[in-house]
Amino acid sequence: MVQKAARDDVCRWLARHGVRSEVRSDPDVRGPAGPHSRHVNEESEAGLIVCGAYGRSRMREFIFGGVTRELLMNAAVPCLTAH
Repeated sequence: MVQKAARDDVCRWLARHGVRSEVRSDPDVRGPAGPHSRHVNEESEAGLIVCGAYGRSRMREFIFGGVTRELLMNAAVPCLTAH
């Protein structure tokens, strides 16, 4: 997880360049996080999703799912990912 200070630094940097940004974090999510992330995006009407991209073994991905794959396959807006 990215440290709060680093997230705040990114938001300040974006603001200096005229980009309105918001950090969203919901540690109390129940169930798959992928569909929840799509819901948050629709609710916020964001024009871009920026997130870390992490992978698991194929078996773990099959059993538990994966937020990165869910976002890349089903996001309604562009995604900027970094690993």
